[in-house]
Amino acid sequence: MFFRRLVQLISLSLLWTASGWAEENVWPLFVIRNDESGTAKSAQYVGPLFFHRTDGTQDVRGFRPLFLTTHAGEKMEKNLLYPLFTWKTQPGYSSLSFLHLIERQSNDEGTHPANDRVDIWPVYFSRRAADPEKSY
Repeated sequence: MFFRRLVQLISLSLLWTASGWAEENVWPLFVIRNDESGTAKSAQYVGPLFFHRTDGTQDVRGFRPLFLTTHAGEKMEKNLLYPLFTWKTQPGYSSLSFLHLIERQSNDEGTHPANDRVDIWPVYFSRRAADPEKSY
């Protein structure tokens, strides 16, 4: 009887050690997962509140439900109490939004003057472009 329990315990510990590289689970403190190729990693801390996920092309971090930050190459997006505030930036472009009712966008590719736009729904719209006919 003792020998059978010992074999079961050793087998379980070997199984846990072999799978330990794929997932480390000490919930509710933290849960960390890696894929087999090592390119993607996912982690959650203090239950589901703090999180971090990366897959080689995109890096996502946040604190639920307060904020979220996403980096993908040179693109970045930050959300605070989504959809309350949203910031987006990338080379030549930036935007800021409040409840998708007040929006500001700036587009500057570097080859011509910047195109700036401000919208306050439903009462005010503004756009400044290089071409005066497209400005209002």
